[in-house]
Amino acid sequence: MLIYLNATVDQLTAENPAEIEDLFSDLLLASLNGTHFVIIDRRVCDWAKENLSCNNRERAQLDRLKELYTQRGSLPSIARSILEVEVGQLQLTEVTPHKYRIGHKPLLNGSYLEDARLLVEHIENDGDILRIILNETRRKHPIRAFRFSLLHGGGADIAACLRVEIPNRHIVVSVVDSDKVAPNDTPSATKRKLDREANNQTFVGMVCETPCKEAENYIPIATLRAHRQKICPEFISFETLESLITDQNVTGESDCVWLYFDLKKGIESEKLDAISDPSVVDWLRERYQLSDSQFSDIEIGGFGDAILRQFLNCGEAVKDFVSFMNTPYWKTHFANFFDLIYWYFASERKVRGV
Repeated sequence: MLIYLNATVDQLTAENPAEIEDLFSDLLLASLNGTHFVIIDRRVCDWAKENLSCNNRERAQLDRLKELYTQRGSLPSIARSILEVEVGQLQLTEVTPHKYRIGHKPLLNGSYLEDARLLVEHIENDGDILRIILNETRRKHPIRAFRFSLLHGGGADIAACLRVEIPNRHIVVSVVDSDKVAPNDTPSATKRKLDREANNQTFVGMVCETPCKEAENYIPIATLRAHRQKICPEFISFETLESLITDQNVTGESDCVWLYFDLKKGIESEKLDAISDPSVVDWLRERYQLSDSQFSDIEIGGFGDAILRQFLNCGEAVKDFVSFMNTPYWKTHFANFFDLIYWYFASERKVRGV
């Protein structure tokens, strides 16, 4: 995450010298280790070198941060998420959404400068595809490195994991499947539980649901079809699905039938027939081109529970997926979502020898 020391020389001079020594030691270590992306004003870098007991490695990093400030000084004004550190006892505050402020004393008493945490439902599959996506996001991001530690939420237990993690005072982002069947569907029970935990206290991070049904829906149908022999040789409904996608009238972000199609199970008519929200039913009926027909009249099977892992195991398909991330479709439906997540994990490249 972008960590910005917003303090003047006078403010630093007036504080407890031992605490300021610890503050700079921790900030510089986070920068050297590539844990976070630290910005310190040039004059403050000079003051620290002259007044603090820095070792040679820390002094060299202060010189580096000073030199890079010309390029980096504007980043706090454009960052979508940022932790701003000031001198004093200010408790962690979310000033505006995704922008936080904290005094140096609470910062030193927390674990904010350790690796940020990414909490997912399934550490292997979800973690693997998120790394692929963030790695490609990195190429066009103002900050060209990211870092996080993965935490396994275990599906229904993910809210309990967040409840444990927040008091540890780490930066933590939780990403869960929305499980929605339409963009106007209600949040899942898992998302509601996570929101309750997140609303109990201020923390640096967020809880977010996928801008589609599940992580599988990031994968375009064209990629699955192009590599069907390795990924899904038994799937027989490509023509039907592609026809629905081509014929739909997509009006904006998240408004696409493929985003909410259940890739694992396919059409489960009993579940769709049981939906009581008229707006959700109307969206589904329009997308599946139903007039007087019932959902039971649609026969489209799924790709199976292992579809995400099968995709991830196909190197050629992953390569095509990375190229897909540069298309207008990706930019419309996904780019903004992952750009915000990336800001929470933005980091320095680790300095060699550290």
